[in-house]
Amino acid sequence: MKLVLRALWLSWRDWWHERGLNVCSVLALASILLPLLVIHGVHMGVITSLKARLMTDPSILIVVPLSGRGAGFSEQDIEKIRAQSDVDFVVGRTRDVAAEMQLVAGDRFLTVTLEPTGPGDPLLAKAGAGQPEPLTAKKPGVVLSQSAARRLAVKKGDEVQGKMSRRLASGKVERLSITFAVTDVLPVTATGMDAAFMPLSTLNAVQDFRDAMDVPVLGVKGEHAAPDKRFYESFRLYSKTLEGVETLDAWFDRQHILVRTKAKEIASVRKMDEALGSIVLFISLVVGGGFVMYMLSVGRANVERKKKALGMLRLLGFTRASVMAFPIWQAFLTGVIGALLGFALYAGLGRMIDLLFAESTGGEAVCSMPFVHGVSIFLGVAALSALTALVPGINASNIEPSAVLRDV
Repeated sequence: MKLVLRALWLSWRDWWHERGLNVCSVLALASILLPLLVIHGVHMGVITSLKARLMTDPSILIVVPLSGRGAGFSEQDIEKIRAQSDVDFVVGRTRDVAAEMQLVAGDRFLTVTLEPTGPGDPLLAKAGAGQPEPLTAKKPGVVLSQSAARRLAVKKGDEVQGKMSRRLASGKVERLSITFAVTDVLPVTATGMDAAFMPLSTLNAVQDFRDAMDVPVLGVKGEHAAPDKRFYESFRLYSKTLEGVETLDAWFDRQHILVRTKAKEIASVRKMDEALGSIVLFISLVVGGGFVMYMLSVGRANVERKKKALGMLRLLGFTRASVMAFPIWQAFLTGVIGALLGFALYAGLGRMIDLLFAESTGGEAVCSMPFVHGVSIFLGVAALSALTALVPGINASNIEPSAVLRDV
């Protein structure tokens, strides 16, 4: 082991002694590596930006049912959907004709669409909005869309009156008013509708009231008792990931449930990612092949040029393993320093590319590389540099001291 370490020290001293030649090798390696890094950085930067834009669009992860079932979706059906691994959030939606309410604030009034929500709702979570309280709470809550809040001239913490009416079979008209606290107001990017987000239990109560049923939570008697089993006309569903949207689209197709998703838009980004990945892979293979041949030729030339010096090391008692480590360590040094220079140049060039496209991209990164990818490429270059020197190293270890003596 001591001889190997001494051989590594001598290898470093020899590398530094011939630094003029080795600097050329380092520059050559950096010039080979730089285009690959830039192409990979642009690939990752563009795809990451596209995915980030898609993820910030609240509608991109939505799965909207276009056709239901004759009897609707039961609570068991909703649970079956929720059990899918790609589902982030799902909640039943009451009938559209019963999912409207007139909200009144001062002298302003507006008919809004009632949307069900619940814990974990991504639309509210992305906006940082709190969950509205159910009707059983002291102050039932509602989360308003930006347009609804603007038309009613209310903000978070204000109160609105929800007004409903129904006509019984006897012809009697009943009216009901509920005071809601505005829990939060969603940003304009969340939805363009005049919408009010409430717990599903609130929407169930509204639907029961309109259907002339008993609504115990509101203290209202109707002509019929509330149903024991709930059936929903549709549902609100969000996927966990972009890839999950495509998976859920296929799953609903197998269930013979027609849904509308952004699967095509997501698929176009995925196909672009795959195409760019294939291009980067092809270029990497070509660059890698050229790099291996270059390092191999340089290593063999060095061994041939230093054949006498390496033979003398054998005469001085160095083992085959220690002599073999001599060219391998030099190739490793060249690879590491070349890779560091390549990454330094990439950092500067990548920054320049981002600045050139800053105006058209809104400041988003065009050329960026995940840290893990950078580390993997660096380690790969270092390892490949050492591996390409195996053949020259074996040739060096096979130099016989007797051959050196004959040439002296």
